[in-house]
Amino acid sequence: MKILICDDSLMIRRQLKNLILSLGEYEVFEAENGSKAIEVYKANKPELVYMDIIMP
Repeated sequence: MKILICDDSLMIRRQLKNLILSLGEYEVFEAENGSKAIEVYKANKPELVYMDIIMP
């Protein structure tokens, strides 16, 4: 399963990524802002998107 983590906090992105990867066979992508999230989403088509709602 492909998962996109979109959060402006590097610490939160890294913690979530490490947690998800420890659970099994997941492919995790990261984005630090909305523009990058759209770009990563279009390129990788993740099944799940975790997105911080308060970002620049």
